[in-house]
Amino acid sequence: MIPARTVLAKLLILSQTNMNVQRIVKELEKKYPGKNIVLNTPAATTEIICETLPGDDYSEAIAVVDSIRPHYHKELTETYEILKG
Repeated sequence: MIPARTVLAKLLILSQTNMNVQRIVKELEKKYPGKNIVLNTPAATTEIICETLPGDDYSEAIAVVDSIRPHYHKELTETYEILKG
């Protein structure tokens, strides 16, 4: 059995319908220079993830979320910490 990977996702939840993607990406680039930033769907972004501490067995990320669909991971455990929203 493959050990589960653990991800600590620190969430910034937005209450607006359309997030300002460019502004958020610029803020993340400034605060976390050189870190990988991922838009869930570039054409209609509802979640922006900045991988602040990438790793094979454990990683951390900041997720700026407007909305997210329920989902699950077979080999991944996500722990969420709400920072704002």
